[in-house]
Amino acid sequence: MKKVTLDPNYKHVGIGKLYYPERFFSLSREQQETLVAWCKQFEPIKKINPSHTSNGLKHIFQDSEGGFSVSDGAFKGAMIEAG
Repeated sequence: MKKVTLDPNYKHVGIGKLYYPERFFSLSREQQETLVAWCKQFEPIKKINPSHTSNGLKHIFQDSEGGFSVSDGAFKGAMIEAG
């Protein structure tokens, strides 16, 4: 399976841009590192988990110690970066 990567120079336009994983690069370096470290606590899976969505996991992160408000797209980008 090909590994998904992000292009920090890719620019999205339109209202849906908050959902694009490249939003990860709009976070500060410290926020990126914190979010990726949090995502790395989970083992990667090979298929969709119907019990958890990126939005649901994002809310768990935001409510966790050291968590902060983050867009769904930035959270998806962190999960990609985490592997």
